[in-house]
Amino acid sequence: EQMIPLVEGGVDAVNFETFTDVAELRIAVLALKDVKKDMPVIASVAFEENKRTLMGTSPYTAALILKSLGCDLVGTNCSFGPGHMLDIVKEMNRAGGPLSVKPNAGIPCYEHGRAVYDQSPEEFARLCEEFLPYGASLIGGCCGTTPSFVAELKKRFKGVKPYVNVYTETCEIASLSSVVKIDNFEKCSFTELNVDDTFEKGDLFDLMTLAMDARDEDTDVILFRGGESLNIEQVCRSFDIYQGYSNKPLVFHVKRKDLLDRLLSLYRGRAGVITDKDRNLVETAFRYGAFVIDR
Repeated sequence: EQMIPLVEGGVDAVNFETFTDVAELRIAVLALKDVKKDMPVIASVAFEENKRTLMGTSPYTAALILKSLGCDLVGTNCSFGPGHMLDIVKEMNRAGGPLSVKPNAGIPCYEHGRAVYDQSPEEFARLCEEFLPYGASLIGGCCGTTPSFVAELKKRFKGVKPYVNVYTETCEIASLSSVVKIDNFEKCSFTELNVDDTFEKGDLFDLMTLAMDARDEDTDVILFRGGESLNIEQVCRSFDIYQGYSNKPLVFHVKRKDLLDRLLSLYRGRAGVITDKDRNLVETAFRYGAFVIDR
């Protein structure tokens, strides 16, 4: 509903920013892609002082998930000033591709009930210069910054070309809290999800117990298999409950294109998909930035 009027109104790009939940940002990006697949998109995340999002996602994991969706720039904004943002930028740069970085004008203090930012445009621009070796191609300002801050950035960076770590497709999949490399799936250890037995009932306690038990197992990923004979709506409702308690990346092995499409639209990270060389399943996996396990 929000993307259609923007696209029809002729916007040149869409900038999603200050998201504290990568799952919500993923939904926003997919909504835009559904309306106009080739629209340039910037996806920017706000992190806490512990260098995690409010939902516990690391900078690298966030960048990996968002780059897999085809975002032109990923990055970070808000939360704090440039002095506290360098480590986050460095970690996001590991995922490759140009970055968008927009810090606040330092950390505000409160005077007479108002938030006051006391960082000068000159200090702000000097600290932002440290982002250049780590893929920062779009540098701007968030809370507390004014046109004078942007003018100082332009003055300081005139003629400068940032170094960009070129994005390349990886064989990593991710939940919101962990990343697993599966270049050789046969060597991965996995917990198989008993979909047909548990998801049909949709019992909250059973689904929660199943997910919590899987967290304790010494395995790399969760293998979601089956569900073809069940009602899609019931499977999806149960899956959404399940993933709320799960912390490991998922690999889907389902034979129905419509079921796979719904599950991938709901999944909060970057999934793996076993396609059995089915072209329809491969196309669906690519649509959601999933890693294809073609066997």
